[in-house]
Amino acid sequence: MGTFIRLTLVTIALVLLSLAAGAQIVTDDKPQTAERPQKPVEEKIWKRDRFYVGGFPSFGIGGGSGGTSISAGLSAEAGYFVHDRIAIGARTSYLFGSVKYNNNYSWKYHLIGGSPYVRGYIWKGFFGQAEYQFTNFLNKIDDPSINATFTLRNSALLVGAGYHDNFEAGFGYYFAVLFNVVNSGYYPYPNPDFRIGLTYRFPEKN
Repeated sequence: MGTFIRLTLVTIALVLLSLAAGAQIVTDDKPQTAERPQKPVEEKIWKRDRFYVGGFPSFGIGGGSGGTSISAGLSAEAGYFVHDRIAIGARTSYLFGSVKYNNNYSWKYHLIGGSPYVRGYIWKGFFGQAEYQFTNFLNKIDDPSINATFTLRNSALLVGAGYHDNFEAGFGYYFAVLFNVVNSGYYPYPNPDFRIGLTYRFPEKN
């Protein structure tokens, strides 16, 4: 009887060990879930923090023994940094002027210009700039003896240099001196052309 009980216990123990081993084998052989590969981050062609805009208003008034003059205008520009220190952009400007002489002679004009440009930052905020400028100069003359309306057109290549206090994100200002080196037609601006403007570069999108 004792021998039978011992054999029964040994048999049960062997069965339990077999079940435990089988369960371990099934657990070990269970395929594990593979980690999903991370989707690569796509590089955007146009980056928001490389765009900038700018502009500057102008106003003038004068007078003398011959008569009075008044002018008002606005320039605006937009650009993009194709490199950390190289920007391409376009500038447009509009200026209205009126001159009234004491002999009832008057002259009114509209000056409309546009120009693409390339700007390279040489050291810190100092830059060099090349610009191709197109200008339409619309004139109207009122005189007791003659009335005339005519348009003068011009294209010019300007090169020069300037300083930009902040070409990182946020607001900044710049000033530049540009020289007319190649001219076709009537050039209505002073040479050299002194400029000052405000800029805003967009911050990186969060």
